[in-house]
Amino acid sequence: ETTKTRPKASFKEKVIQTLSRHSKSYLKNLVFQYLEQHQNMSALQLKDILAEQLGRETADNLRLVHRLDKDTTGVMVVAKNDSAQWKIARQFQDRRTKKSYLAIVHGTPELTADRINAPLGVHPRVREKYAIRPPAPSCGGKSGGKEAITFYEVLEGFRGFSLLKLTPKTGRTHQIRVHLSYIKHPIVADDMYGGKLIYPWQLQDGEPAVQDPIIDRPALHAHTLEFKHPTTEKQVKFEAPLPEDMQNLLDTLRKYRKV
Repeated sequence: ETTKTRPKASFKEKVIQTLSRHSKSYLKNLVFQYLEQHQNMSALQLKDILAEQLGRETADNLRLVHRLDKDTTGVMVVAKNDSAQWKIARQFQDRRTKKSYLAIVHGTPELTADRINAPLGVHPRVREKYAIRPPAPSCGGKSGGKEAITFYEVLEGFRGFSLLKLTPKTGRTHQIRVHLSYIKHPIVADDMYGGKLIYPWQLQDGEPAVQDPIIDRPALHAHTLEFKHPTTEKQVKFEAPLPEDMQNLLDTLRKYRKV
């Protein structure tokens, strides 16, 4: 007797299933932002999926509440009206939301948990980058950047790598990426801030071979987001599972690089 293997759901099917399961809840307004080049889906295609569930008029009027760095996957909030957008955005502004990220980094921090407190500003030479901008004596000790605080916790350690949980207290552009580079543990594949591409043969301690990298964008994922519902005022929490590329990297590390 043969057993039939259930075909793997496509990204579009997963989004539709998620929205359908929560069609009567605020999760209608929560969508998972996936890196387009990995998931082969454009913003317009995602809007089409939302239109199937919410109606074209609603989908066309969705309002973005916050953003993620380019190439970062994870939870995002989209509001259906101006009032909801303002109420949630104000929570972000007042630092009343709770966010956590997962990142796979080079090396393992000496401390299993710590706080990174280092001000951020635009990079002095590279316009697209951000950098640590400490207080300058010539400016009377005033900081050249804005306050930026990130808490981290080592969830799992491997030979040469580690999985971190990150909880930013502030929400500066590129904050987590710059802070991890600052403590000499850049995110895997984040070439802008010192991360390197990782190939299967490297983790297997094998001979160099022509292979695709296990992940070709920064291994950073917005894992959870918690805030007060704009209508019911109840605290709500949402979680986005690891995307396939980060999960593949984590599985490979567990297989070949366990301590």
